Amino acid sequence: MRKKLTGYDVGALLYCPANAHTSIADALVAQRFPTPFSLAFCLEDTVRAEAVPEAEALLETTLGRIAAAAEDHTFFLPPVFVRVRSPEHLLRLAERYAPFSGILAGFILPKLFTENCARYVAAIRSISRTASYFYMPVLESASMIPLETRHAALAEVRDRLAEVSDTILNIRVGGNDLSHAFGLRRPVDRTIYDLGPVAAILTDIVTAFGTEYVVSGPDYADARSILNWNKDGLVAASRDGERMNEYNTHYNWARRIVLRAERYGTKP
Repeated sequence: MRKKLTGYDVGALLYCPANAHTSIADALVAQRFPTPFSLAFCLEDTVRAEAVPEAEALLETTLGRIAAAAEDHTFFLPPVFVRVRSPEHLLRLAERYAPFSGILAGFILPKLFTENCARYVAAIRSISRTASYFYMPVLESASMIPLETRHAALAEVRDRLAEVSDTILNIRVGGNDLSHAFGLRRPVDRTIYDLGPVAAILTDIVTAFGTEYVVSGPDYADARSILNWNKDGLVAASRDGERMNEYNTHYNWARRIVLRAERYGTKP
């Protein structure tokens, strides 16, 4: 039932606390959400520690209902992910939810960084002996903030993940957690990239991971114009006149942006 995914296929990721919205299976069958999207059941920061056992049981029931519905009905079945709390939690849930591997695309690994990356990689290797899942690490740890260690730490995480790179669907960035660590909040009319300290970390993450992985984030009109290039020269102004687009230089970037836009959609 599960199709092969690429890092661009995640699209809009709909988060759902694992102990809420027990009618989600009915909503999927009725196709109440605009498509395409992916669905994440969260067992981490949306669930209190004491409520985790109940949430795990409710999620087991929900996954069973979705799997049964997929057998009986034709509807858009999004890639389904579970957001775990730790490497040890990942190991336990992969075993518990193994009966639903036909609909479960993989797991989201929050706050992954140097302090837990080795344990996450070991867990992925152990699970991969018997099951095939995708994983989405989330880089959102406050450990990325110190300038003195950031570059070396990002390189260490990159090298660790390289050991299981074929299972890494994409690299996600927790901009809100980083903003919280700095005590910042973006105004409604600005993007996360307008917060200088956070933007610097995001830039370093893209530098470390962007050549090997899809890193979730922007910009569509310029990308489409580059791919549909019909100008005599190889350089032209952007649609708003603020940038220069170069076909040879920007083609690879444009291709990635358009692939993202096809999955995420664009703002009119």
